[in-house]
Amino acid sequence: MTEQDDAAVRETKKKTAEEVLAQARAGKDFAELEKKYSEDSSAKNGGDLGFFSKGAMVESFDNAVFQLKPGEISGVVETVFG
Repeated sequence: MTEQDDAAVRETKKKTAEEVLAQARAGKDFAELEKKYSEDSSAKNGGDLGFFSKGAMVESFDNAVFQLKPGEISGVVETVFG
């Protein structure tokens, strides 16, 4: 895989993530979207990561999560995991 391939894959995944985000913000069930689109092991739980404290996740994710109010949905957050 080349850097171009990596960039193309990242761009495709980002576009999909933005489409899913739009669906969530339009009122579609987040847990169902998570189960359908996520590649993470949390997908089977509808994206529920359980409780975690500040500093437990990678910085970009941690920053996004702890700025939200209950019920809010952040924008797409890129981490080293995707």
